[in-house]
Amino acid sequence: MKKISIILLAILTVLCFGLGLKSTYATEREESFIKIQTISYQSGAVLQGFYFSCDEQMLAQNGAAPQTIQAFKNSLLSQINHLKSLMIASYSAIYLQNPNPEYAIGDGGGLEVSLVSDSSTNALGFQFLFTSINSWLYYHPSDKNESENQEGVQFITTHSSQGQIIFNQTISSLDMTVGQYLKSLYLNSAQSAGIVVEESYNPSFIYEYALSSPKVHSNADKIEYSSLGLYHHFWIRSEEELASNNQIKLYYYQPNQQWWYLTIICVGVGVVLIGLVISIIKSRKKIIK
Repeated sequence: MKKISIILLAILTVLCFGLGLKSTYATEREESFIKIQTISYQSGAVLQGFYFSCDEQMLAQNGAAPQTIQAFKNSLLSQINHLKSLMIASYSAIYLQNPNPEYAIGDGGGLEVSLVSDSSTNALGFQFLFTSINSWLYYHPSDKNESENQEGVQFITTHSSQGQIIFNQTISSLDMTVGQYLKSLYLNSAQSAGIVVEESYNPSFIYEYALSSPKVHSNADKIEYSSLGLYHHFWIRSEEELASNNQIKLYYYQPNQQWWYLTIICVGVGVVLIGLVISIIKSRKKIIK
């Protein structure tokens, strides 16, 4: 199933984490957003996460009382926890195929997991920390898809990588896109709390890729430099824009193997995982039946 080649990647703003990785925020404060972020640190660690803004102002405008909003947040956190559990199960399946204690899941291993509540953006989410580039590649085996252009006697090489924004990719077994699936988690949480927001909830879908090298270029809507020495590439779309404006492109000159592996994070990061996630969902449905 070719379309089942995506992962429900992450919405996240980096918070204080292990290995001396500190929080960084380099994007506009969107009232409603679903955000996927991948950060490649110079140390080789890779941070991946998922964030949902709660948008309490919009909920209040739809008549939700403070206690109702809290019930919504509790429900959303439960949905987020379930998604996190599915992804951990997927990573665990990869680990069990070729166990290596160096890349074990948990504190002190190659993959650390955390729930996140960010008061500065009124968002909830979770994040994965791959403690090294080798840990990242262990959990994300991928096919390198680069183009090389040699110019004159200097043999200058251009490496490029491109693909669809993850939100627009299709989960064929669920008959919806990743963006629609993530949006449904928010709407289901609102419905369970008795809040009707279908017509009011129009989140921005944000993909952010950050890395330390200024030599990586992209077709991002904007690029910002943070205080931690990272260059943040942002692709921001409304739900309507996702279908027609959904390409991510990255490229750099003067080849460096480590830089290449960091750039493929943007478009190749979850090729193997979504199939496992969907298999788990199907298996659970069969057990229930």
